[in-house]
Amino acid sequence: MSGKIGIIFCCSVEEKINPLEAAEHLKNNEELYWSVPFGIREENLFFPITGLIHITKDAVRYRCVIRGIKKYAPSDHLNPSKKPERWIKEQKNNPRQYKSTLIFEKIEPFDYDTKELKDISGQRIKNPPRGYQKITLL
Repeated sequence: MSGKIGIIFCCSVEEKINPLEAAEHLKNNEELYWSVPFGIREENLFFPITGLIHITKDAVRYRCVIRGIKKYAPSDHLNPSKKPERWIKEQKNNPRQYKSTLIFEKIEPFDYDTKELKDISGQRIKNPPRGYQKITLL
């Protein structure tokens, strides 16, 4: 990590979105669309940006490179070059409401204690965000 601005967001192990499937998808595709149920304000974000994925009730377990963010569109779940096939089927069978789509170009395992991170004001993160939070990368 390098003193730049990044973001942290949460992923529940109970969710149907699995970071390992995301990594597998990116082995054969240029990008991955990771849709989230919260809106993301893009101002003051410069792409590509580092994203840290906090696993609920655990810690940061993945780091990703996000090359863009767009408003969610239902068509995001139709293209197998953008999402793993299982994610597409899951959304068809159990539709969820999303607000934003993060466009990943890389994801990798990265273990880090979430409470060691600092937000952009320099304060330690006490609790993982419900949506996302801007952080300072070390």
